[in-house]
Amino acid sequence: MNCPISVVILTHNERRNIGDCLDSLVGISDVSVLDSGSTDGTVEYVESRGVTVHHNAFLGFGQQRNFAIDRIPSKFDWQLHLDADERLTPELIGELC
Repeated sequence: MNCPISVVILTHNERRNIGDCLDSLVGISDVSVLDSGSTDGTVEYVESRGVTVHHNAFLGFGQQRNFAIDRIPSKFDWQLHLDADERLTPELIGELC
């Protein structure tokens, strides 16, 4: 299944959470991370998983999401924004895709 949704995950020192978040994105092929200066290995871990990381200083959630919309290329018209401690359930993916 290839879900026609682009996902952007906002991170800052989320190494302990990001793996489970990425694991929950079954069937979603367009995933990017927008990091705001992590120092705990988040960026290196995400890159080791083959996910593209973009960087922007955090001034607020609205500003980060707008940066993602304006600056991160998306394969699909729909863009879902997640925090690294959020997960998609199989049921939700079934509804979205």
